[in-house]
Amino acid sequence: MGEVGEAVCAGVRLVATAAGDLLARIETPLAEALVSVRRAQVLAYRPRGCAEDLLFVGSRTAFRPGRERMGGVPLCWPWFGVDPDGGPIHGFARTADWRLCDCAPQPDGAVRLRLVPEPATLAAWPYPCALLLEIRVGATLGVTLETRNEADHPWTLTQGLHTYLRVGAPDRVRLHGLDGRCYLDKARGAPVAPCRQQGPVSAGGEEVNRIYLDAPGPLWLDDPVLGRRIRVRARGSRTWVVWNPGATEIHRFADDLAPEDAHRFLCVETVNTASETLNLAPGAASRIGADYQIETL
Repeated sequence: MGEVGEAVCAGVRLVATAAGDLLARIETPLAEALVSVRRAQVLAYRPRGCAEDLLFVGSRTAFRPGRERMGGVPLCWPWFGVDPDGGPIHGFARTADWRLCDCAPQPDGAVRLRLVPEPATLAAWPYPCALLLEIRVGATLGVTLETRNEADHPWTLTQGLHTYLRVGAPDRVRLHGLDGRCYLDKARGAPVAPCRQQGPVSAGGEEVNRIYLDAPGPLWLDDPVLGRRIRVRARGSRTWVVWNPGATEIHRFADDLAPEDAHRFLCVETVNTASETLNLAPGAASRIGADYQIETL
């Protein structure tokens, strides 16, 4: 749809990179955003008048064949976490090839992307389906992933939006909305016993990796360093993951993250996993999404 370098609709322009990615630059009267079309990944979003971007992208990460960037909003599909059958962690949608299929004009600009089936993806997921991602850029950032089962039998999936929120310092921020909720502490290793959150969530020098169950939200992240509050509202999900590798584990991601990057983000992820695994009937559709809004603190 459209040619590289031209405006495909009001406020949306495609730009090719030397590394082989295709970027959609979206500018509306309310905000601006940058989207990797090839990976269906929001890389940047900033409302007009905001000094800092909503999202964080690793200082060493880059577009590479078969890889996603660490940062922005990578997709997790058709499984979240480790695949019991040995597939890539968080699925293949984040590394597969996507195409721009539609865009909407200002004032609340949107792009819609679809997954292009490939031999590798069909081998990993031999179930007929349609996968669409809609990204809306206005006073809030809206991201919605839709899965439609086009097979003649049901199948199960887990999925998520692995969102990296930019923060001034993870030990200074406070994530509200999860007080009293049960969570699985993945950083402790197996076996994982349920814990209960007390007060707001924060991250220090050690890894934080928690799955919060039956928590409809909304959540809000207070950041006194950047002087802002980020509100996150989930759609089609009652499960959250909060993750930061901390200084103790960031070396595991040295290809994408510098040591100091551990102090620049907190992942607040909207997911269907654990007790919220989905069983999709033939012809049925599943939608998971989130809306992100920045306010002055």
